[in-house]
Amino acid sequence: MRTLPRLLLASCVVTAIGAAAAAAQEGLVATPKGDDGDVAEATVDDRVAPAEQEDALKLFVGSWRCTGTSSTDYGADTPTSLTITGKKDLAGRWLTVKTELVPKAKGAKTIATSEVWGYSRAAGTLVRNGASSEGGFIASTSAGWTGERFAWAGTSAQSGKNAKEKFAVEKKSDKEIAVELSLGVEELRVVFDGTCKH
Repeated sequence: MRTLPRLLLASCVVTAIGAAAAAAQEGLVATPKGDDGDVAEATVDDRVAPAEQEDALKLFVGSWRCTGTSSTDYGADTPTSLTITGKKDLAGRWLTVKTELVPKAKGAKTIATSEVWGYSRAAGTLVRNGASSEGGFIASTSAGWTGERFAWAGTSAQSGKNAKEKFAVEKKSDKEIAVELSLGVEELRVVFDGTCKH
């Protein structure tokens, strides 16, 4: 009488092994308990500056001294100087940029900005954020260089109101660029137009 249970047990084991072998041949894989089956995504070390950032922003490392004209509350076509200083910062991951716009007009004040430029892998684009001595906060993006032209476009503030903002560059050589800054609540208007030398 004890032989029958043993035969049934052996039969069950053989059936289970056969089913497992058949599943393996069909490409089915058993998932261990607690494993959801997702394959881990490859990790990226975002502490390292991406190639997209190096290629697009290397021209802005160092100091640029610009001369041109500005149209501000202090007058139109005012002789103005602009300084743009960029350096790799935060362990080389970002570019910190400081600008100083100095209109040569009576009573005019220097307009300064402190900015961070770089490539965001999460956003998939070049990004620029910062603040100005006029109380504005800058948030803009760029698709990078198109030929010899590069531009940031986004938002800032003017007189306590949200404003559109654009920072456009045209490369003349490795030592010379043309810069045009535009700002406006309703529509963009040029506030600085000049030539810069490295």
